[in-house]
Amino acid sequence: MSNTEVELASTWAPSSRVIESVAEAEGVDPVALDPPLNAVVDLDALDELFSQTGGVPRASGRVEFEYCDYHVVVEGDGAVTVEPKDAPSP
Repeated sequence: MSNTEVELASTWAPSSRVIESVAEAEGVDPVALDPPLNAVVDLDALDELFSQTGGVPRASGRVEFEYCDYHVVVEGDGAVTVEPKDAPSP
């Protein structure tokens, strides 16, 4: 399985982007993901890390974690990358 990078509407919270990205990689409905993302990371904290500051989107920052057998990377610019945990490193 190759990596998945999903560009979603900029108004979507990072937590929603992660859920949609992993669901797409798995080929399932987002509500079918088990465990739910909030069992792995604090959704409010994740969203707050990448929230706008003074009305300006954050351009830097990076969070990495594992979820549903995927390595997930959330970038400050809103990009979410999902790779299988056993994928070879580039």
